[in-house]
This record gives sequence, structure tokens and C-alpha cells, in this order.
Amino acid sequence: MRKILIAAALAGIAGFSPSKAKAELPPLLEGLTEQQIRDTMDFVVGNLVFVAFHEAAHMMIDELDLPVTGREEDSADILSTLILLKDNSDYLDQALIATAAAQVIAGEDFAKSGLELPFWDEHGLDKQRAYNVACLAYGKDPEKFSAFADAMQLPDRRKQRCAMEYADVEKGWSRILADHIMPVGGLGQFPVTYEPTQETEMEFFANVAREAKVLGVLEDKISEQFIFDAPIKVTMKDCGFVNAYWDPSAREMVFCHELMVWHAEMLTRQFRN
Repeated sequence: MRKILIAAALAGIAGFSPSKAKAELPPLLEGLTEQQIRDTMDFVVGNLVFVAFHEAAHMMIDELDLPVTGREEDSADILSTLILLKDNSDYLDQALIATAAAQVIAGEDFAKSGLELPFWDEHGLDKQRAYNVACLAYGKDPEKFSAFADAMQLPDRRKQRCAMEYADVEKGWSRILADHIMPVGGLGQFPVTYEPTQETEMEFFANVAREAKVLGVLEDKISEQFIFDAPIKVTMKDCGFVNAYWDPSAREMVFCHELMVWHAEMLTRQFRN
């Protein structure tokens, strides 16, 4: 499943070419072909896009005082997936597939580690999250996402329920968000800051995020569609750890350069193994 899913995820997300980044290639990408570098960066950008919408979902739950009846991480996964799917954009669809591929790889790598599965964690298990994304996508448009569902080896008994699952969550979230829709002509409220990295090995990835204006998609798809009391800061920066998070006290979504490197490492291992 892993190889087929990776191939589906690399169908072209960002249209990146190595010449677009002004920094020299980091050691992580050395020895790869130009196509493998392009594929790696498409994979990295696709995952960053999904993570951006996932954190935006946390922000919306907090800022708009939206109800959550289960784990907030599950709600953020579902809401972000719905927003991506409703746009009917090939770019955002590929971000979903790239994320599912990353979750499958992460889940299989963790299984090989011999460590106990983190059933206690606030997040669902990696591969469960991937299957849920695939089911919602397939449920919305079985023809368009048939290859994705097949690459995920989504069982027929789950496929049969996916249309109902999508309809249920779409109806629920539409009702919850109805009072927060921005009037036509609303203004964006997500100022984005790309801080320079202090780490040489992350400079290439920081340049790609900044030059591709990856996080600008949040203003296009979130801040111009929903009403917020005041602007929400969006920052990409060095964190010293792999993460992305919503900081309610600062009213800021933070995306770490280290997360891009982590996803790049994940895919380059597949090329080298």
C-alpha cells in the first residue's frame, strides 16, 4: 500500500522546481534526482497545507466558540478535511492525499519501532486518521477519489458507509458554522509572517514556504469566508521542535520549519530504501 499511496500523493501539488529555492540544497536532499527533489518538496508542501487547515480548525473552534462533543483533534481533522474538499481544488485534494500518505508512513514506521501504540494520545492513531480522510474524500466524490481509496486499500464495507459519513459531518458542520459565514466582499484577517531560519539545514525549506506563500491559502479559504473579531496572526518560524499549533493567548497559528524537514526526511527515506 505504501508505494502505491506515495505515487498517488506525488501527482503534483506545488509545481515546485529546485531552481525556485535560492539556498543550496541541504544534505538531506543531496544525491536525489531532480524529480525526487521535486516530489519531496511537493510532499512537504502538501502536508504543510493540510496542517495549516488543521490548526485553523483548532483556531475556529476556539475563536468562534464552536461546540465539540468528542476529541477536539478528531473534530479538527474532520473540519479541515471538509473545508479542503468543499473547495473542489486539485491542489487541495492532493494535499489531502499527501497527508494520508504521511500518516500511513508514520504509522507503519511506528509499528516497526516496537513501541506500544499511543492509545492514550489526544490524536487518533496515524493510520486511522488516514483512513478517515480517505473515507470522507471518497464519500464526497467516489469517482474522483476512487484511485485514492484503492491506494489506501479502503475495504468495501467501509466504502459503503463513506457517502453517509460525509453527508452526516457536512450537515453537522454546516449548521454549526452557519452563523459565522462572512458576507460577500469580506476582508482577509490573517497576516502571515515568514521568519528567517537560524539553522542552515532548514534554510532551503524556509525559502520554499516563503516564496510559494504556502500559508497564504488560509486567508483565501478561511479568513475571507468566516467572521472573526480581530485579525489572527499566522507565523512560520524556528521552534526547536517538530510541531504546528494554535496559541490562543497570542491569537496566533504557529508553523515550525522543523515540521517541513520532518516530512522531507520521511519521504527521502522511502527513496533511499
